[in-house]
Amino acid sequence: MSIDSKYCKAALFSYFRFGKGISFIASECGLFSADMLLVTKKHKLVEIEIKISRADFRNDFKKYKHENYHMTLDECIEKAGANTPYRKRQAKEYFGYHPTQFYFAVPEELQDYVTRYLEERNSKYGVMVVLDSGLPHNRKLKWMQRVKVVKRAKRLHNDEVNEKVKNKIVARMSSELSNLWQKAIK
Repeated sequence: MSIDSKYCKAALFSYFRFGKGISFIASECGLFSADMLLVTKKHKLVEIEIKISRADFRNDFKKYKHENYHMTLDECIEKAGANTPYRKRQAKEYFGYHPTQFYFAVPEELQDYVTRYLEERNSKYGVMVVLDSGLPHNRKLKWMQRVKVVKRAKRLHNDEVNEKVKNKIVARMSSELSNLWQKAIK
């Protein structure tokens, strides 16, 4: 079995929900449609991007979000030219989607490449490896055991997650469940 993004999402959902007890977790969520977005018990917003090839991984750095994830709230307000109370509120809401931590989740064969690349490009980002259960020595792994953190992400900022972001995650979770149930009866 080769690892694809659906396999990675299944493993990551299980790892965070059942392995870590995370309640706020959704896929394809947030301003930048993160592969996974979750809120930890310590009120950190964590974004995870799943990459299954070197090219897919390198292309992610072309996204605008990577320029912004290094900004403070004040820098975000300044960059947005937020000189009115309304514009400042907009900038704060936008900043609310900046993750506290950012991870790439990759198959095991990309681990060394991605870890080295991030040390040169962005040492604050973390790396998670999704293990292939089709290998003989991993055949009996439970879904939540198929993920290992090989490089912990460092904090990008210290702000707590605001309620709007939590509500967006819950709304996305509800949409995903609704879609799954609709597919189940077809």
